Amino acid sequence: MITQDQKVIPVGLTRESVVITELRGPMTGQIRKAVLREEGESGWKALLAKVSEPCRRTFSKPLGMYEWIPAEHSKELSLAYLAGRDPSYTYRRGIEAATEQITVVNQWMLKLMSPSLLLQNMPRFFDFYYRGGRVVVDHLGPGTALLSLWADAFYQEWYEHGLRGWFEAALGLTGAKHVTVKYHSPDGEGLLAFRHVYEVHWDP
Repeated sequence: MITQDQKVIPVGLTRESVVITELRGPMTGQIRKAVLREEGESGWKALLAKVSEPCRRTFSKPLGMYEWIPAEHSKELSLAYLAGRDPSYTYRRGIEAATEQITVVNQWMLKLMSPSLLLQNMPRFFDFYYRGGRVVVDHLGPGTALLSLWADAFYQEWYEHGLRGWFEAALGLTGAKHVTVKYHSPDGEGLLAFRHVYEVHWDP
């Protein structure tokens, strides 16, 4: 549970710094993989036909592993892809993303990572994949953690369902058992209106 003394705005955080402006190519490249797997090339072309021309140009070419893409284009493509789908689908996408990132892209992490070490490194992990926004580990103890993502300019399903799936899958891959993640939506004014909180529990 979030206590009053944890409702502290991090030093140096500003309205501008919470805005997610860019993210690495693979974070949205997963959508293309999912569409090709489910609907083939024709499905991918149909999805691109639903988005704006700037967004279509971004995703009409291969995305490099370390390439930065505009967050607004990623958001537009994601919302077009998720339109009409159940929120549980976004949750499953979060699980798929964590599995790919940790077992394929960063498989070396599994040799070193414990649940606590993964959570300790979440601020650095986030900063590598996103420009804008900040992750803060508010509390970390045996089998319990509280993390805050101070962020704006992305879509609610990602905060509420996608990241919850990501945390549960990622922690499971590092050996945690019976992982549960509770999402707390922003509650407050000013910068507190951009604080997304994740209450994490697992068997230590």
